[in-house]
Amino acid sequence: MTGTALSFSYLDSEVPMGEENGLQVYYRGATATAWTPITTTLDTYFNLASIPTQGPGLYALMSSVHVALPAAGWNLFSYPVAISREVGLALGSISGQYGIVYSHVPTDTLDPWKVYAPAPAPSWVSDLTELRFGQGYWLYATQATELLLRGSTATITSGMTRANTLGAPPATVYGVLGTVNGVAPTVGAAVEARIGATVCGRSVTRQVGDQVGFMVKVEAIGPDAPACGAPGREITVTEAGKTVGTAGWDNTRAVELTAPTRMLVYIPLVRR
Repeated sequence: MTGTALSFSYLDSEVPMGEENGLQVYYRGATATAWTPITTTLDTYFNLASIPTQGPGLYALMSSVHVALPAAGWNLFSYPVAISREVGLALGSISGQYGIVYSHVPTDTLDPWKVYAPAPAPSWVSDLTELRFGQGYWLYATQATELLLRGSTATITSGMTRANTLGAPPATVYGVLGTVNGVAPTVGAAVEARIGATVCGRSVTRQVGDQVGFMVKVEAIGPDAPACGAPGREITVTEAGKTVGTAGWDNTRAVELTAPTRMLVYIPLVRR
């Protein structure tokens, strides 16, 4: 089969609406555990999809919605599929190629930025659960890539990059609290994130399994927050007024803050 080609013919009626330009042949060898996309020559006039033969195995012509993420760094796109899907599932084709995803919900004045942080961050850090049709998302890609989305039988529009009229997304800092001076942390205690003397993020502690943890979003520098987050600045997190720890400001991933357990140290009383 060396040097040969394989072509698929298809009917327009067989292709999900709006997905013809996203047709691609996938290959799975006899011992493979996953499908591999193959560079496909597509002729939409004659309804042909052709590839160089890869050897013995299974071949399938599949369709998807392609969204370009043209640069390593922040990419802003609108989700073009009419059916909402869980974030990790929707972004499965670029697993390992992105650090974090944000959505801005202006109607939530107390907490407008919603975040999805993939592993190794624990699931309780994320409060963005699904991608919704027409909504804009900030995704930090570790490399230029192309997102392949499963379509639907409903109407699909092209993914579009929109002008970013907001400032940069916040940094997300999380951690599990330990005992401080022999006192265990409590749920609902105030958490603050400061940069210098400026409070740039607030939240409260929460129950995380059999422990108490926190997740706080630290605002990025902007016209209304000139002293807040920027590369090179340090975040200090406090819980109920007590310092938990510090971390460099970084909004490209969820940052785990390890809170060391501190014990009460007794010293002798000296009298004259």
